[in-house]
Amino acid sequence: MTLPLVTILDDEPAIRSILADALQEAGFRTMSFARATEFEAALKSTTPDVCLVDRASGKHAPPKIRATPPILPVGQRILIAMR
Repeated sequence: MTLPLVTILDDEPAIRSILADALQEAGFRTMSFARATEFEAALKSTTPDVCLVDRASGKHAPPKIRATPPILPVGQRILIAMR
């Protein structure tokens, strides 16, 4: 059984690390990105189950993700896509 994949887009390295560590401990696979362009390139070869995007980076999120509801606030992060 493949674990669900959560992608994290945040320009703050500490935030990416904290989120990835917590999610991995909870049983998720994670991929982290500092820039929307890196995130968009990864989406060409993978489909995450959930995307966590900080508010600033969310403005630059790829249209493929921005167009996928639901868009839910998660603290200072925005959960912008679930498969």
